[in-house]
Amino acid sequence: MGTSGSSTARIHICGNCGSEFVKWMGRCPTCREWNTLQEHAVRREPASASRPVFGTNISSSGARPASWLDGIPGSLGSNAPVRITDLVSSDDGSTNTLSRLHSSQRVTIPNDDELNVVLGGGIMPGSLNLIGGDPGVGKSTLMLQIAGAVASLAIPTPGIGMGLPDSNNTRTKSSTDGTGGPVWYVSGEENPDQIASRASRLGILQSELWLLGETHVDTLCQQVVVH
Repeated sequence: MGTSGSSTARIHICGNCGSEFVKWMGRCPTCREWNTLQEHAVRREPASASRPVFGTNISSSGARPASWLDGIPGSLGSNAPVRITDLVSSDDGSTNTLSRLHSSQRVTIPNDDELNVVLGGGIMPGSLNLIGGDPGVGKSTLMLQIAGAVASLAIPTPGIGMGLPDSNNTRTKSSTDGTGGPVWYVSGEENPDQIASRASRLGILQSELWLLGETHVDTLCQQVVVH
């Protein structure tokens, strides 16, 4: 038990909570249940194989897959350094805290000055923000409200026969600050019907707020790329 072959590996999976372990134990450390670990054989990938990222493979030639930061100056894969004064500068040429880095690239959350202050002026594209708190304090509700507020800035995709967006539309102009696309609300705990029900109670009914129930990050990234 616990041995591995050249093409397979032995792991132990808890039948109660699904946690995986290399060796067998009488009690699952995750859910604390007794005698729930069962041995399974899984296929082992060859050491030379590359792992897919966003549906593509990293080749030996050094080709890099797509990144969420592509298009941002100085980001990974831009192949060119950027002067700090080119990023942190105001319209009049002076350098101060009210910079282009803070004003033009960040997405300002409507009607929530306090949250914008906490985030340094709004949501920075390419950033990852971790929201923590005790169970039941309202983390999911807050995230849904933020998603709905940002989605209210999004430009709806024209339907068949609706023609191109109006170039004089003020909402179209707002797309230059990164708010032109839809907002995705992804949950690993609730399905879209449950999220939609809660959003309806909160009065959040923006057409550009998309819902998805998913826990696998690679699958989520692929969905974003496809849509």
